[in-house]
Amino acid sequence: MMSSITLLLSGCQASLMRSLSVPYALSPVRVTKNVAFDAAHKLSLDIYQPSEMSAKPRPLLLFFYGGSWRSGDKSWYRFVGKHYALKGYVVVIPNYRKSPKTLFPGFIHDAASAFAFTKQHASDWGSDASSVHIFGHSAGAHIGGMLVTDAQYLARHGLKKSDVASFIGLSGPFDFLPLTDPSVIETFGGDPQSKASQPIHFADGTEPRMLLFHGTDDQIVWPKNSRNLADKVNSLGGSAKVILLDDAGHFSPLFQSARGFNQLAPEINPAIDEFVQASVK
Repeated sequence: MMSSITLLLSGCQASLMRSLSVPYALSPVRVTKNVAFDAAHKLSLDIYQPSEMSAKPRPLLLFFYGGSWRSGDKSWYRFVGKHYALKGYVVVIPNYRKSPKTLFPGFIHDAASAFAFTKQHASDWGSDASSVHIFGHSAGAHIGGMLVTDAQYLARHGLKKSDVASFIGLSGPFDFLPLTDPSVIETFGGDPQSKASQPIHFADGTEPRMLLFHGTDDQIVWPKNSRNLADKVNSLGGSAKVILLDDAGHFSPLFQSARGFNQLAPEINPAIDEFVQASVK
């Protein structure tokens, strides 16, 4: 599933992500940085809001970035925040603890804390508590997938899966046993067959609506991850849609958010807009 995962851990990743945000430097987006949501673990989040006021609450995308559960920073993903804020969304990008400093399920607990904080403060940022959509790429999609399938994480905050407006996953690992990469095995506690790490194991049809994108040429996280999760959710009475992106690789669904790369996966933006609008109550 992740034979190429070590390629994501090189030092050039940060420079690449930052460079994708440069064209957005003068964009009309309000950015609030480093809002603490978990002081005990020194975790904070960044908020991206359209500069124009809106009479109606805007949908909010809570975005979890990838990086093999071992690397990444919210500042690398300004291009994601600004892209979707320019489209009329409020975007929140939190940090979470990484392996090996914390192992599974530590980063899932961090994500649950970020969701609870975001839901509590959504109205302060031009959205509302019923409009918080979980969104993620790669390891971030896995983290989001765990929140919307395994109820225990949100329950610690007095919340349920139904408190999530919807889930949008890009290139997500949802069904990837056995673990084969040594660093991934370490991250998930040393058990290469641990079902506790798999969103598909917990799916029961009560999840929020799902929209899953996957490139057909993804060699890092195989497309079967999204197909298998959607098939199980749908078979149990839930709602999950998969959009396979022809000739797209692992990063295409993410990089299409950056100016100059929008044609990598042009299906994504209109599909997300339609999907989120259908969730408006």
